Amino acid sequence: MSLFPQEQFLILKSEDFYPNPKGSMQKVLNFLDLPEYELLEYKNYHAGNYVQIDSSMGRRLRDYFGVHNQRLEEYLGMKFNWE
Repeated sequence: MSLFPQEQFLILKSEDFYPNPKGSMQKVLNFLDLPEYELLEYKNYHAGNYVQIDSSMGRRLRDYFGVHNQRLEEYLGMKFNWE
């Protein structure tokens, strides 16, 4: 991001994309100044079910990444709710 201005980046959250792929696609097209286009189907490839991690491991990960996640949220001006 040191080579290009921040407005040349489009950051999308998967938490928004998966429940609303059509809306995310429109954001991409608008960002790239492309005409509207709608896919006939929005397939979810590589979807999986994941085992819940141990609560103590989850706490350790939140503690370790918490400061970094907060800095990323502040830098991007977005809230991720990764807790």
